[in-house]
Amino acid sequence: MDNIWHNLKTRYRKFEEERRALATLSQEIRRSSKSLIHRILHHQSKEPAREIAVIKKLVDKVLLALRRNPDLYLVRSVAEGMEEYVELIFLECYRQNSNKILKYLPEDLDHEALIGGIADTSGELVRLARAKVDLAEAEKVHQYILELYEHFLDLEVSRNNKLRSKMEEVRRNMLRLEDTIFELKLKLPVK
Repeated sequence: MDNIWHNLKTRYRKFEEERRALATLSQEIRRSSKSLIHRILHHQSKEPAREIAVIKKLVDKVLLALRRNPDLYLVRSVAEGMEEYVELIFLECYRQNSNKILKYLPEDLDHEALIGGIADTSGELVRLARAKVDLAEAEKVHQYILELYEHFLDLEVSRNNKLRSKMEEVRRNMLRLEDTIFELKLKLPVK
């Protein structure tokens, strides 16, 4: 019996060490991605691609740890960091009007992180359009979000899962943008 407990404690201690290290890395990814998104939206980042490359190295470390120990996928903060990173990549994709930046998106990224990050991008795009106070830009963003929403509609959605809430988030952002477009057409100040 002592042998079983010794092995269990050893495995548990190792898992906890890996979990803490992964949570710290993921938080750094989340923080760095959020910070860069903010600087991009406020035109304070001259070379986002260089900063994205630095964040990508952290993402690669997380993915390597997950490949070695798939149980670490259960660490909630990992998904949050990855979603924020995906959001950053898709925001840049839109801004550059190019898919070149997708090279920073690892192929083996969890599908929920991809879905969550893409959905969250719609909110950043609404902020971008509202900040520019430009009707043409708002309509362009609206078309982009509409395409995202159509892709979300193609996914299988169960009653109360994360995908459903993310899909609703995209829809709400689309409606917010429609209000902005209406206000811009009336030349009202955007709220």
